[in-house]
Amino acid sequence: MAEIQPITMPKWGLAMEEGMLARWAVDIGTPIELGQEIMDIETSKIANVFESPVTGVLRRRVVADGDTVPVGALLGVVAAPDVSEEAVDDFVRTFLEGFVPEEAGAASGPSAETVEAGGRRIRRLKAGPDTGKPILFIHGFGADLSTWMLNQAALAEDRPVHAIDLPGHGGSEKALYDGSPAGLAAGVIDYMDAEGIESAHLVGHSLGAAIAATIALDAPSRVDGLTLVAPAGFGPEIAGDFIAGFIAESRARKLR
Repeated sequence: MAEIQPITMPKWGLAMEEGMLARWAVDIGTPIELGQEIMDIETSKIANVFESPVTGVLRRRVVADGDTVPVGALLGVVAAPDVSEEAVDDFVRTFLEGFVPEEAGAASGPSAETVEAGGRRIRRLKAGPDTGKPILFIHGFGADLSTWMLNQAALAEDRPVHAIDLPGHGGSEKALYDGSPAGLAAGVIDYMDAEGIESAHLVGHSLGAAIAATIALDAPSRVDGLTLVAPAGFGPEIAGDFIAGFIAESRARKLR
């Protein structure tokens, strides 16, 4: 008999405990391929498409649009067309009867904490061993360290990886003494000093990339390399409408 394969709620990031299946993108009976976008999933931090981990025919949609379920919960079932309906039903029933959600708040990885750096509080999430060349993630305007929740764990397998909330963002101190890229770069260097990081590979997104580039220009000895994602400051245009809309928005879903 052909294999019956489950599709379960993924664990995106070190702290994710549950997610909402916002929208199915495929119907029952649809053949799906490995890596195909089959649904949208939202968490308290992000909204993202979910790519199928398996190939086959979608035989069951166990969770409906808008439902929130824990990590590991059964979302759907994929099987070959020659697998009987009874076999699929048995698989779903057995899975649901045996499924035990991860206990809320269970220690499944490092958690964010606050450190003092340059006279201000900076929230950070550190993962990985203490040895190896560090990576430091720097998020963009209006974001926080959860920007990197899909990247940090994988990169932390063989080196320390730090993700921080910039001053004025997330769980860091809200007072901004200087909100320019140079001022925020100084705050990042303060964090590196507080953590004893002599140099690191800096990974920045948007404003964070401009900050990383500023550090490379002003303090090159602190930078081992740069990865700049959609960097600000590398062209003449600014998405002013987006920034204005972001500042004016107060609804969490719209902000995500």
